[in-house]
Amino acid sequence: MMRESLIGCLLHAPYWGIKPATRHVLLTGIKPGTLQATGDPPSTEPNRPLIKEKLSQGITLIVDRYAFSGVAFTNAKENFSLHWCKQPDVGLPKPDLVVFLHLKLAEAVQRGGFGRERYEDGAFQERALQCYYQLMEDRTLNWKMIDASKSIEDVHKEICALSEDIIQTAAPRPLGKLWM
Repeated sequence: MMRESLIGCLLHAPYWGIKPATRHVLLTGIKPGTLQATGDPPSTEPNRPLIKEKLSQGITLIVDRYAFSGVAFTNAKENFSLHWCKQPDVGLPKPDLVVFLHLKLAEAVQRGGFGRERYEDGAFQERALQCYYQLMEDRTLNWKMIDASKSIEDVHKEICALSEDIIQTAAPRPLGKLWM
């Protein structure tokens, strides 16, 4: 969905090897895209399903990557502190569960398609992994790590079990804010 909007296409361009004018131009473009999804002003796509609206209706959302991927991969670049990388996402709805699919780099390289995207090189992936480990130190977030070297079926079962548990326990709690 995000790749279909103008902002989404601009944000995804580096993964296709298209270089933005500057990294800061690209990174400051992330916030408007996130705001579109949360319903915070200014939203340029009023008909788009909005995170806060859906949550207030009792709808469970499963979001791929959310804020954490952008923070980790930006922080893995030079000259971007973890604190700076988090700022565009401070105050977003806090997830009840963050599932991290862990796969050793050697195993990832063996899978088809590794290396096609800009950031799929060993040194960069290792720096991004270290950033994820730093993010996991935040005990206000419910991180669960899953061994992604297991079969697709086993990984799916583990994600389903974690999701079903959190759906039951999170429903009565008020919506929190990320990194606040």
